[in-house]
Amino acid sequence: METQTIQVQERAPDGKRASRKLRHNGRVPGVLYGHKEAPVAFEFDPKELRKCLRSSGVGRNTVFRVEGLARGAVLAIIKESDLDPVRREVTHVDLIEVRETDRVDVDVPVHLDGKAAGVVEGGILQPVSRVLPLTCSPLNIPREIRVDVTSLRIGHSIHGGDVALPAGVSLAVPPSITLVTVKAPRDAAASTAEEEAGAEAKATK
Repeated sequence: METQTIQVQERAPDGKRASRKLRHNGRVPGVLYGHKEAPVAFEFDPKELRKCLRSSGVGRNTVFRVEGLARGAVLAIIKESDLDPVRREVTHVDLIEVRETDRVDVDVPVHLDGKAAGVVEGGILQPVSRVLPLTCSPLNIPREIRVDVTSLRIGHSIHGGDVALPAGVSLAVPPSITLVTVKAPRDAAASTAEEEAGAEAKATK
């Protein structure tokens, strides 16, 4: 996986008032958590972050080369980010330093290929997990996991343990995790009704 370079500037961790001033000036605060080093507060241009995320094509799984730190450039991934609830713009980012020899846990999108045999028979394809938690090197994060559903029949499922993963990549969850299943029409209708009933019950609480 290619890294995306982002320029940052170290800052003093001056609290919420200073962070609001940064945002008012078009900058965003962040914190880098290192291996054994103390956390480093920094600021950056949010436009540069958005550009990196678009260029990488993998969103939160982007590996950044963080430049502008006093101790030199480091590799990092997003640990956590805060968004403005109205404008949906980033207001704070926590990065965690990674190294090529590390193993990191990431959620990778699942893409379904083909038309399931069970769908041809009248069943309904139901994706269960749209992401697959994996463990791998930060420089070997898959863009997506493609799952061929062509042979999937009614009543059958594909689980995490059924999927061929790239070399050096392993499941971060039990192999029994269900990715997709094909239900008979009556089962799918009952499942949908249960979900709708549950949603209505929550709404009335």
